[in-house]
Amino acid sequence: MVHGFMMHGEMFYPVIDRLAREHLVIIPDLRGYGNSRELPGPYTIAQHSRDLEYILSALGLDAVHLLGYSLGGAVAQHFTHHHSTRVLSLILSNTFAYKALTGLERLQKRLVPQVIGRVGAEGLGKLLHPRLVELVGKLDPATYRWYLRMMRQNRTDVLLHSLHDLFRFDSRSWLPQFQIPVLVIGGSHDLIVPPAHAHQLVQLLPQARLKIFDQAGHSAIHTHTDDYMALVRRFLQALDQKDQKEEADRQAS
Repeated sequence: MVHGFMMHGEMFYPVIDRLAREHLVIIPDLRGYGNSRELPGPYTIAQHSRDLEYILSALGLDAVHLLGYSLGGAVAQHFTHHHSTRVLSLILSNTFAYKALTGLERLQKRLVPQVIGRVGAEGLGKLLHPRLVELVGKLDPATYRWYLRMMRQNRTDVLLHSLHDLFRFDSRSWLPQFQIPVLVIGGSHDLIVPPAHAHQLVQLLPQARLKIFDQAGHSAIHTHTDDYMALVRRFLQALDQKDQKEEADRQAS
């Protein structure tokens, strides 16, 4: 499970325990974030992908189901592109193939780095505070405070490097090569990664299915936790059942 921009692995806390009952769950903090905060750069999608490969090799894991959220979804796509035999399936949540898709996003590409450069990570958290519910969805008070604290703990230099690389990312030319099951998740009211991105991913991926959560912002995993968890479990269970059937058919033949 690969976290998003300005977050770290703790963002998955609502579903970790439930997933861990049925799966080995691996949740790294990407380079420059959380417990990996002091690791040196580069803080790029390509480097995050290399770090994932190192983690899997260190753990002795040949292949995994890979969930990427927002920026983590770009990392998951990059990893799959370069290590296709190590990915059994993909879950791409609130993410994109090409971030600068709309006019508003192209404006963000120009303005947001300037804002972060002036006010820093702490200042950005304060600026986003009044609009946080609008951006990510209606959170309970404890989650809201946790969200703000996580945002303010970021390093300004990491955010600037990550943001620059995020807007350069473009997987559209190679997504049609993916020959694995993919679940694409979006939010109908996601202002950070609008649902048009989810629709584009489904159009590009040969074996993709789509779920848009109604009334969800960018943080569907926190605002629609039960439905989100049920969706992920059904997706993984269906793959397990398919594998079991194929193995039984092989033994029978």
